Amino acid sequence: RVNPNVNLAEIWLRNPRYLNEVLVQARATSFGLHNLQFATRSGVKVLLDQAAGIVIDLLVALSVIALITASAMLAASARAEVQRRLGAIGVRRAVGASRGHIALTQGLEAMLIAAPAAALGLAAGVLVINGPDDRLLTMLNEPPPGTALVLPLAASFLAGVAIPVLGAAWPAWRAAGRSPVGLLRGGELETGGRRWAGRGGRSAGRGGRSAGRGGRSAALGSRGGLATLGARLVAARRVRLAATVVTLGLSTGFVLLMLALASALSALETDPGALGKRYQVTASMPVSTVPRVRRIPGVAAAAPRYEVEGADSYYLGETIDVIAYPGNHAVFEAPPLVSGHRLRGGGQAEVGVGLADALGLSPGSTLAIALSSGDELRLRVSGLVSSLDHDGRVAYIPARALLAADPSAPYQVAIELTPNANYGAVTAALTKLGAQFSATSGATARGVPLVDTLRTILIAIAIVDGLVCLYALIQASTLTVQERRRTVAVLRASGAGPAAVRRLLLGATLALIVPAGVVGIVLERYVFGPALSHLAENYAVLALDATSAEVLATIAGLALAGAVAVVWVARQAARESVVAGLAAR
Repeated sequence: RVNPNVNLAEIWLRNPRYLNEVLVQARATSFGLHNLQFATRSGVKVLLDQAAGIVIDLLVALSVIALITASAMLAASARAEVQRRLGAIGVRRAVGASRGHIALTQGLEAMLIAAPAAALGLAAGVLVINGPDDRLLTMLNEPPPGTALVLPLAASFLAGVAIPVLGAAWPAWRAAGRSPVGLLRGGELETGGRRWAGRGGRSAGRGGRSAGRGGRSAALGSRGGLATLGARLVAARRVRLAATVVTLGLSTGFVLLMLALASALSALETDPGALGKRYQVTASMPVSTVPRVRRIPGVAAAAPRYEVEGADSYYLGETIDVIAYPGNHAVFEAPPLVSGHRLRGGGQAEVGVGLADALGLSPGSTLAIALSSGDELRLRVSGLVSSLDHDGRVAYIPARALLAADPSAPYQVAIELTPNANYGAVTAALTKLGAQFSATSGATARGVPLVDTLRTILIAIAIVDGLVCLYALIQASTLTVQERRRTVAVLRASGAGPAAVRRLLLGATLALIVPAGVVGIVLERYVFGPALSHLAENYAVLALDATSAEVLATIAGLALAGAVAVVWVARQAARESVVAGLAAR
């Protein structure tokens, strides 16, 4: 009794050396059956190599970019901690501490924080990704890494500790090289930012006298507004401004890359053109009606597309999907060319990388195809193309060569539409011609779980990176308020309320997120996107330019993070008494 739920039969051979003979017998006994496919272990390996290749390349590139972003953030955070302690460093220098002692002390303090934080982060990461990672490897038919992760995790731990330690020790070394008096007065205020900071310091200095003459500070705030004053306060610290902008810019560019890559994966799942298919409709109709199809408004090109299944004549162990067009097949299908050139003439063929790997083919090799009609085709390989369809075991040949060997080869009419074509009108015209049509499916329709998993990972990474931006903005705003406590206190003593403090911080935040947004867009468009596209070009043509909607969404998220930082820091600043702020040094 036949079980209708069974759709797969596994055949185990006593002697694998007779695989080719078994496949010949299987094809012979299954003649006449429809939708029957034979998949050998080597054929499955071809598919997995293709899928694993693109996944590994994408994840490696994302990891490198994430490492750069995290390094910039950690270095900026460690440097900010040094800037908070410039006064303490000045005191140590005044009592005779050497530059090396100060740098070593700061580095050790950073290590005491970084080491447990890195360990906790690695442990949390391993626990969180353990399940999704195993599922992803299962999709790629790969075993769990097990102890192989020990060395990479150890290297990640050392990098997570070394970056903040160096980020703290180097600024401490540089700061300790200044005069103790300058450090006690504010350290960096003596450098290029003194011209900007001096005005704020003079207006905010000497405690009560400045508070008593609130008009002077009000004049400073009114010249260009409090927002302008906030921007000038941030600009006074040029090194910190550059470090924060770079950190935010890297994070913004990374988020844009995640969104662009998620869109590209969706295109691979739904858009047949993402992997080289340029026709949108296939129709079953006589070849004689093709000229009438070409005259339909909205049709750019139409031609018969022949597709048969063959086998390698030498070993008969690899099935080959033979695809043929009359004329230039690149008009309708143009998978990425890996090596060689497009076919020219009637005796050449383009073969998929999967088939080339299985048979050891290269440009100039001879491809021998045994057709189901009993005839054999011998063609010279002109080039290798990358195709995820049919496990990469495809061969594009001229239609004339195929029809000479198999005049009854099945076909469908491939129809390419113009960019602004009315799909409904075209299909209605095809119906009038008596054609049965269908839309071209996505190139990775069989890999939907893999694509969905990758897209989920990318969105999660983008969310985490957004939180990094929020942290960096809060940190920069908090540091600005701490260093300018007297300026904020003078404004509050002059009658300015919480709204004025928020306007001040708004200007400071805009001075950070506006250039960071520009840097992020430029990085994604000209650095991150092209680099990742280059890594994936052997598998798919990925256009990783963020769309206008994605750019606007990212900028809106950056602005939202800035608003949250402004509100949070302003609330913290309002809790401090005016007297304490005026007395701060």
